[in-house]
Amino acid sequence: MGLTKIEEKDNPKYKKFLNYIDENLAKKGEVKYSHKVNMDKKVVDFFSEKGEFLLAENLPKEFLDIVDRSIRVAVNKEEIKKTIKNIYEDPYTYVSISKYKENLILFTEENMVNRGKIKNTMSVVLKRELTDNEKNELIYLKNNNNDEFFKKYRTYIESETTKTYINDKLELFQEIKGLTETTILYKKNEVSKVIVEYSDNNRINSVVKSYRNDRLLNETFFKNKDIVLEKEYYTSGKLAREIPLKDGLINGEAKDYYENGKIRSTTNFVNGDIDGVVKEYNQAGKVIKETLYKNGKKVN
Repeated sequence: MGLTKIEEKDNPKYKKFLNYIDENLAKKGEVKYSHKVNMDKKVVDFFSEKGEFLLAENLPKEFLDIVDRSIRVAVNKEEIKKTIKNIYEDPYTYVSISKYKENLILFTEENMVNRGKIKNTMSVVLKRELTDNEKNELIYLKNNNNDEFFKKYRTYIESETTKTYINDKLELFQEIKGLTETTILYKKNEVSKVIVEYSDNNRINSVVKSYRNDRLLNETFFKNKDIVLEKEYYTSGKLAREIPLKDGLINGEAKDYYENGKIRSTTNFVNGDIDGVVKEYNQAGKVIKETLYKNGKKVN
């Protein structure tokens, strides 16, 4: 990444916070702190377990831009300002970090309580304890390159699990484990799940699987972050359709299947238009109809 060694003195504002964590982990094997949004100062304030101020971290520009736009378009600007402050300033986030010495793994749990109605918990298990240089590199990336920060951060974690509760009922579950990311949304009579499986740590090639009530609905295949293939499934789990894509358009031979696995039809696409012979088959595999298309139009 072209980064030179980053010493802790290059990040003086983090020194007190990092020392607090390191000292408590060394003495007690555990550290607790909290943080709270300050909308007036546009920062997140961090406090020790006893309430001592440790650090003020600037709120992300993207977040502040969204807030500013919301205020600008509001009819009652003062009212929307109060609403935003109530939403983001009310809750404290409490964090505890425990060190499992036998495995050199850090465990982090974060709880956020918003007026007793919403609670988010996060647990992060690191593969090992990070060195000072690694910590400072993450700090540097967080302040300068978000994409590289998350890419690097994920190489250090064994797993990251986030849960959201509303009125003590689990509503959202998210987990990063190795090269797999899982998101589960719980509704009244439905459970929706999305699983992302990456091919390597570069995370540019992947398969995204979507489920409803544990039934596979579709799969989307990415190469270099672009969609190259989509698959749809019957309620039985059998493959129903394959659609090849390039640059956001259907390109290549699309296939529809009978539930018994036999091909129902084949259709060739060029840049989103049907081009070529569309073949339809019966369930025995015999061609029953052929139709010629050119540039998306049927040829008589």
